[in-house]
Amino acid sequence: MGRRRPTCFGLLQSYGAAIASAVDPRPIAPADFHRLYKAADDPMKATLLLGLNCCMYAGEVCCLNWNDVDLAAATLTTTRPKAGQVRIAVLWPRTIRALKKLPRKTAAIFVTRAGSQTTYKTFYHHFKATKDAAGLPGAEFSSIRDGAYTTAVEQGIDLNTVKLLAGHATGISDAYVKRRPQMAAAACRAIEAIYFGPVSRSAAASSRVA
Repeated sequence: MGRRRPTCFGLLQSYGAAIASAVDPRPIAPADFHRLYKAADDPMKATLLLGLNCCMYAGEVCCLNWNDVDLAAATLTTTRPKAGQVRIAVLWPRTIRALKKLPRKTAAIFVTRAGSQTTYKTFYHHFKATKDAAGLPGAEFSSIRDGAYTTAVEQGIDLNTVKLLAGHATGISDAYVKRRPQMAAAACRAIEAIYFGPVSRSAAASSRVA
C-alpha cells in the first residue's frame, strides 16, 4: 500500500490547479458540492466524495488503486504521486458505498472504457460534463480539496492532523502514519459534519446523498 506509481505521473497536469489553490484557496460551498453530486454518474460520485473526504486534488484521486483503500476498515493509506508523502483518511460510509458501486476489473479504481487507468484528460472531460450539467461551469475540482482543508482547519482540527489527511509533511515517520490511518478521523468527521450535517441538510436532501 502507498507505493508511488510512475505510470500515473501524466496525471500531474492537475498540479497547475493545485499550485493555484495553495496560493488562493477557494473552498466549494456545500450547496454547490451537492449540485455537482446530483449531476454526477457513479464514477464521478466516487471521485467527488474521495476528493472531499480525503482532501485530494483530481490527479491524486485518479491515481488511486484498490490496494490504497481498505473498505472493511474504512480507511485509505496512500502516497502523494508527486511528493511521495504518505497520506491517510478515514472513509465515510457514503464514500464506501460509492466505491462499492464501481467495477473491480483492474488494480486501478478509476479506469477508461478500454480498462486502463484513467488519464487526467479523460477525467477533465468527464468533470466538465458534470459541472455543466450541474449549472456550475466555473467549478474547479481543486475547490473541493480546498473545501476539505479549510473546513478541517476552521473546525479547530489540529494542523498536523489536517496535514496527515492532505499528505503534507508533519515530522511523523511514514511507517507510523501507515499503521495509524485513524489519526485522520477527526479531520474527516469535521468535513463530513459541515458538508453533510445540519448546515447542508437541505442541500443533501435535494441531491439524495444518504
